[in-house]
Amino acid sequence: MTVSRSGGFAGGAETIAVRADGSWTRKGSGSPRSGSLTAEQRNRLWSLLGDPRLAGEAGTHQRQGCADTYEWTVAAGSTKVDYTECLAPANRPPVAAAVAELVDTATR
Repeated sequence: MTVSRSGGFAGGAETIAVRADGSWTRKGSGSPRSGSLTAEQRNRLWSLLGDPRLAGEAGTHQRQGCADTYEWTVAAGSTKVDYTECLAPANRPPVAAAVAELVDTATR
């Protein structure tokens, strides 16, 4: 599965790939980094990815043109969810946003 982030003030882009064993690689801004999720992080991620609401979020959230904000893509299998961070939290796809936050935070 992957989480991608682009935009922001500097206009950078990053992609984080997480494999089934929890190992990850983060590429984009700066040097590539890699590591492994903890067992708790890995279990939470797989639980979120197994949530049936995730598939329903694909294609339902429009990107909004906001200056200096991030655009996120969460891709897992055939499911791909795009959203703009400038959306009010209540308007973001909840499962995809939780996946993006978990993966982004765990791989910093």
